[in-house]
Amino acid sequence: MTDGVTFNERSDRGGSSTRQINPASYPSRAVGPRLHLGAGVRVLGTDGVHAASLRNKAEADPEAYAELIRDLHRRRLHLTRSKRAGITVDDRDAAGFSFSETRDLKALHDALEDVEVRVTEPGTQRAVTTSAFPLLVNGLMVAGITEAYEEVPAVGDMLVRDRQDPKPMSVFVGIVTDSKEDFRRESETGEFTQIGSGEERFLIDHLERGLQVVIPQRLIDENDVGGVTDRITNVGRIGRELQEEQILRRVTDNSGSAPTPAEPFVLRGPLANAGRAFFVTSNAAPMTRLPALGNRIVNNALQDESDLETARVRIAGMLNSRGKRILFPGVPTLLVPNALATRAFKILNSQLTPGVLNEANPFGPGGLFAGTRLLHTVKLDDLSATAWYYGYPQRVFVRKWKQPPEISTYSGTGTESYTRTREAIRVRLSWDMEIGATDAGVGWVQNLPASTAPARAGA
Repeated sequence: MTDGVTFNERSDRGGSSTRQINPASYPSRAVGPRLHLGAGVRVLGTDGVHAASLRNKAEADPEAYAELIRDLHRRRLHLTRSKRAGITVDDRDAAGFSFSETRDLKALHDALEDVEVRVTEPGTQRAVTTSAFPLLVNGLMVAGITEAYEEVPAVGDMLVRDRQDPKPMSVFVGIVTDSKEDFRRESETGEFTQIGSGEERFLIDHLERGLQVVIPQRLIDENDVGGVTDRITNVGRIGRELQEEQILRRVTDNSGSAPTPAEPFVLRGPLANAGRAFFVTSNAAPMTRLPALGNRIVNNALQDESDLETARVRIAGMLNSRGKRILFPGVPTLLVPNALATRAFKILNSQLTPGVLNEANPFGPGGLFAGTRLLHTVKLDDLSATAWYYGYPQRVFVRKWKQPPEISTYSGTGTESYTRTREAIRVRLSWDMEIGATDAGVGWVQNLPASTAPARAGA
């Protein structure tokens, strides 16, 4: 792995390659000294990328050229992440090596397309022959898609914990402690209390999704850098938004807990494989560890700190498999739609209780329950602009990756697609991911301003 991008290249004359995006948050760091092509020749100048210099490098040392291209792409991603994190960087060579800064894409194509290079596939002894131009373009596309993917302001990563599993249907087992005793050892020869005498089984399905875009040769011939950049940016941005929307639908159980429950359900188990509503207003089986009124709080619009207190008390009444109250780790999360973001911010940042003389706000700075993590997103408004959520979602929800996000590119004039339709480049972003609950409602509460659950929004 190289900061989230796996260079798993499958190259031929057409320049096919596949890379993966790491869904986890990426570390940001400054990179090393400025990169040159040797003998002081710069990759980038005020007039853009030096096409002739790249051609000379590809002809003189093909393997070094291939490694140079990989290094440029890695450095650009490092620089982008560093800048996003507020780290000052100074590396114009790598920073400008992208579609958006490529002044003359046609010149690059004309200089590199007829230069063949042999490269060794990473991790193998297999050498393949490809054109110098697709090798360059494939990396530029991966870097552009990854940058657009990362720039989407998403909160979903902070609501789930990640697992990888290649199986279509994954089983997550929770251990149930049948004994309600105090675990006292009765004698020196007696056995200690054994736990794990029962199991709860929660199932998480999979959902394969993706999108692709075609770059016609016309855009390269016309040097339409903007047109190419826009297409690449859309792939990364739309892909990331689709994943964010899926996470929000699941952690709010928008379909399974709708007025008329329907697939997909975020909760499958623990007593049967069939899906069931995650948010309920009672503690009927199998939601027996919930308080009497369940984990859906009605008539609790987010108005002031008293509404947060109602949600906090409901969480505090939840039980573990021993019938004891739970010591939840870390700080709770308050998830709100954009419509409630300002109000939530004021509640969590007011020292005193609004409207009450000299009464400290327990959720404000310095309060007893200070530190609540506030997450808000406009994407939640599409599901409900009034429902809000409180608790410990990462304890409850697992994001299962059957296949992490993968970028696959195919380009070059020697391909069948070019012969048939004059298609220059094709790129695909795909993944196989689903979110499921690994506990029956414990640790996460839904709060509604009235008694009607949010309607199922779309598919």
